Amino acid sequence: MAKAGRTLAEAHLRRQVPDKKLRPDYPFGCKRVLLSNDYYPTLMRSNVELITAPIDRIDAAGIVSRDGRRREVDAVVCATGFDVNTLYPLYVV
Repeated sequence: MAKAGRTLAEAHLRRQVPDKKLRPDYPFGCKRVLLSNDYYPTLMRSNVELITAPIDRIDAAGIVSRDGRRREVDAVVCATGFDVNTLYPLYVV
């Protein structure tokens, strides 16, 4: 039953998110499951770009990635890679 559910979820994700850079690289359910109807569709919009190249610098006009490409941006989102196990085990005295 779990395998069938995982297969359905992964097939749905592949249909909804054709860009492999946006898909998780771990099996469904191994980390927190994203429960959202609009997260992936938002990232697939024509006016949204996922940039995976490292950033060389940020200036007043936008960002320049290490590949030399300059992009004018309205916002920069910094993902920290927060690890939920960092404080585990946390003992309250």
